[in-house]
Amino acid sequence: MPLAKWFRGPLREPVRKAVLGPVLRGNRLVQTRRTCAGLVDDHQSGVRDYSTPLWALLMFESFLRNVMGAQDRDRRAGDGRRRMKILTFSTLYPHAARPSHGIFVETRLRHLLASGRVESKVVAPVPWFPSSNARFGEYAMHARAPRQETRNGIEVLHPRYPLPPKIGMTVGAFLLAAAVKPVIERIQRSYAFDLIDAHYFYPDGVAAVMLGKRLRKPVVITARGTTST
Repeated sequence: MPLAKWFRGPLREPVRKAVLGPVLRGNRLVQTRRTCAGLVDDHQSGVRDYSTPLWALLMFESFLRNVMGAQDRDRRAGDGRRRMKILTFSTLYPHAARPSHGIFVETRLRHLLASGRVESKVVAPVPWFPSSNARFGEYAMHARAPRQETRNGIEVLHPRYPLPPKIGMTVGAFLLAAAVKPVIERIQRSYAFDLIDAHYFYPDGVAAVMLGKRLRKPVVITARGTTST
């Protein structure tokens, strides 16, 4: 997607309105308004390409406005006792064998849970690998990941999914969705989540949309790094 061009052209005003608007203003997970204004000004004037952080801010603003905003409306209507149930879905998430892997996803989720407005379970798939022998380096870390663990009070499942060499990323979203579908359907029977909170656009986000369509659940995707360019 040509985000850099769009943010300077047809989406120029919507980007400025969202990033500098009241939803993000004062949010403790977002830096100062001055910093956000600098990102917008420098990008739209052509000084630097800040399309990636601006995209992340847009997705976060949309999440706060549509999800947390709905929760606030429920509270004002006298029905604020029920916390929203989300299912966080990402291959970028720490586990016992790789405790720093995707730590930023876990950190954001912990801040969100601290608000008291949501509860969450995590499905963090791991590529299947047959051996945990150290000679296989990073690949062995996948095999060492526990099937289930509790991190910082959050229940995390690590189902395996196939990732064949060379062709894996081409069909990655389909393989990922097919592998975790039984796991998520089993979770749904005891944890009736309201939406899927996916991180990393491909293959995770695409797989999440497939699962959301199948389960009739809305999906929120946070694109990270270069996955949106």
